[in-house]
Amino acid sequence: MTIGGWIADIKRSVAQFTRYLRLHGFSAGVVETRSAIEVVTRFRTPDWQETMIQWRIIYAKAPQQWEIFETLFDRYFQIGGARFHMKEAVLRPTSSSMTGPVVNSFVPTADPHYRALLAYSPQWGKDYPLYPSSEVNYGSLRESTRKVVKEWGYPRGSRWRKNQGSEWYWRKILHDSLSHAGEAITWPRRRHKPDRPRVVALVDVSGSMREYAPFYLGLVWDLMRVGARVQIFVCSTDLKCVTGKLKQTGPGGPPVIEKGELGGGTRLGWAFSQLWHLYRALLTTRTIFVVASDGFDTGEAWRVTQYFPQIANAVSAVYWFNPLLLEPDYTPRSSAILSALPFCRAHVGVRDEASWSQFARTHPG
Repeated sequence: MTIGGWIADIKRSVAQFTRYLRLHGFSAGVVETRSAIEVVTRFRTPDWQETMIQWRIIYAKAPQQWEIFETLFDRYFQIGGARFHMKEAVLRPTSSSMTGPVVNSFVPTADPHYRALLAYSPQWGKDYPLYPSSEVNYGSLRESTRKVVKEWGYPRGSRWRKNQGSEWYWRKILHDSLSHAGEAITWPRRRHKPDRPRVVALVDVSGSMREYAPFYLGLVWDLMRVGARVQIFVCSTDLKCVTGKLKQTGPGGPPVIEKGELGGGTRLGWAFSQLWHLYRALLTTRTIFVVASDGFDTGEAWRVTQYFPQIANAVSAVYWFNPLLLEPDYTPRSSAILSALPFCRAHVGVRDEASWSQFARTHPG
């Protein structure tokens, strides 16, 4: 079995494989083909297992597709004859090589770049309940949360800053002038009171976020406790509003998401489109939109490009909390984050009490 011929041959081979998958019920198109080509050309040495794993993330959009992809991959490239052509032959060493038997299960590592491989798996993200973390010290978290809520509750216009929170109360001035032949005698001022901020939070609960999702649920629960008006949604392959359940639970309490309620995987673009179409009334100029996700998305990239800018333009500000930003060598590379960053007020690493306190000190507003 050989790989290569590079560029032209690879593009042709991947395009043929995409057509082959469409014959078996996959909804694969130009976007998936280009992503698959990029995966193959990035490898300096051929590694069949790595290619199969990454291609399965790109092409498989449903649990049934995830299960049969390995069989189709093996049938097309091994049983059906060599369709990749490369100058050098591929050796068949030990089990670590991709030419060996394909392993059906694999264990995630701590490497943040490897997490991209785990962005979709029907076995992950649905076999455990979700509730606010019971390991967080909410007493120490409360001070930072109050500071953020207070900052988010104030108006952000230049008039507010210039007048230090007060302005002429023109309605009362005009009303009083009617009693004095239209002459303004008194000039009362009106001072703004901080409003309870409106927060719409979207928490990614896919497999790659399993470690961090309980903290984010606890953080949103704490925002509710200090007076913020919060609507919270969780997403993986679907979108679900859990505001009512979160109000009735607490750290370690009844789960807001039961086992099997949401499948594994991440479709951020789909979640943004559902928010825009079904919950647009929540997205106003007085709303703070918070996204808690590592940004790995196996859905249609065009949905992020189309709907995220519309959401960002409709709300007051967008904050993206990315737990991987606290990793020392992490650099955002996913298409979802790169498309969304220009529309975010802040892209910050928040995943525990210390990072939340740091966010409250540095740029809550």
